[in-house]
Amino acid sequence: MKRNKNLDVFRCLAMFCIVLCHVYQHDKAIVPQSPTRDFLFLNLIRWNVDAFLALSGWFGMKFALKKFGKIWGLMAFYSVVSILVGRLIMGVTTPIRIDGGWFGNAYLCLLLIVPFLNAGIEGLVGKGVMTAWLAWSGFAAMVFVNWLSRNSYFGILAFDVQSHTLVNMVFVYFTVRLFRLTNMVGRVKRWHLAVAGGAFVVGCVIFGNARTDYIAPYTIAMALALLVFFERFIILPQWLCRVCVWIAPSMFGVYLLHEPSCFGRFFHRVPLQFLVEHGFSPELAIVIAAVACFAICLALDLMRRYSLRGIIAICKRKSA
Repeated sequence: MKRNKNLDVFRCLAMFCIVLCHVYQHDKAIVPQSPTRDFLFLNLIRWNVDAFLALSGWFGMKFALKKFGKIWGLMAFYSVVSILVGRLIMGVTTPIRIDGGWFGNAYLCLLLIVPFLNAGIEGLVGKGVMTAWLAWSGFAAMVFVNWLSRNSYFGILAFDVQSHTLVNMVFVYFTVRLFRLTNMVGRVKRWHLAVAGGAFVVGCVIFGNARTDYIAPYTIAMALALLVFFERFIILPQWLCRVCVWIAPSMFGVYLLHEPSCFGRFFHRVPLQFLVEHGFSPELAIVIAAVACFAICLALDLMRRYSLRGIIAICKRKSA
């Protein structure tokens, strides 16, 4: 099946929403939090992480040692850069940890178990669509109980945030993979997406920050609805699709640069402070600071990508 370039736009949009969320979360001293801003910048874009997992399930992940090493290598590279810049230039005491934060670590774990997960999903589908969705309903019940009981699986408390996150990642991946393998996508109508969007907004209003997280049923439903919308129901300008196809491979780099690193946070703290001091409304300042942070992190990761390609090309020429 031909790859739909709209989904690269969706990937970039999801990453920008992650940056936007973190700008607001981490800069409370500059722009104090309020119920209205919480709703705009924490709740209404909270589908962003589920969107990345949904895309993984849509295309189907495959384990490869090279890919695993590339992802961990990128995490380690930006961790080292963060440590060096933070300690030697910015004077910040940065913990020595070579990782990609809670999401990066859990995603690597998902990559390790994905061959077994794929085999299990395909085996269920082979036994019949009804059997596959019955199995999914059992898993969904467990995750729903977890959501209600705050990180407890049938009364057994998860050991830490990493194990908790991994279960949620597996569930979203399982849901979207099963959705595609059982050909449910073609049955989706526009009104289904409207219902999912309405349920998402209602969920955000009712539960707020306390329950609008990455495992909320309505955040998962919204991520899937947006994925189907970008896949089937929207025609985007070709120039935008081409740009997003080019920059999409840098989205994980943008995540690693903007969030876990001290200097990454510097990229949004400085422009946000400047905008607020010069009379911009807090909401507009948050959005502009997020755009600036996203653009800076993207430029840095593109430099890394093309510098690495140049080094590899030089090495190949010398070895030849």
